[in-house]
Amino acid sequence: MGKTQKVLEFYLAARIRAQRRHGPWNLVLIPFGMAGWLGTWYLLFRLVWSFHRALYPQHLFADFWGDGISFASFVSTFLMLVGPSAGALCIGLVVANCVA
Repeated sequence: MGKTQKVLEFYLAARIRAQRRHGPWNLVLIPFGMAGWLGTWYLLFRLVWSFHRALYPQHLFADFWGDGISFASFVSTFLMLVGPSAGALCIGLVVANCVA
């Protein structure tokens, strides 16, 4: 039995095992994943916003995208919104796996 044949047999067995894992339960992960991601993102954003308010107490959430905003302010505000999303995605998917 050659090395190529062993590799092909292993690959075939792995594909069969992977096909058994697909089922309707995987669809349950989608809403839990989205809810976990958005909920975690919101909590992380509120944490970043609290830190921002500690530094700039005069800045209200109502004027988050204020009129005449400079490019530097836009970039920092954009990063405050988008920055937590990658970490929130990881945490949200872990939460979805634990719940499902």
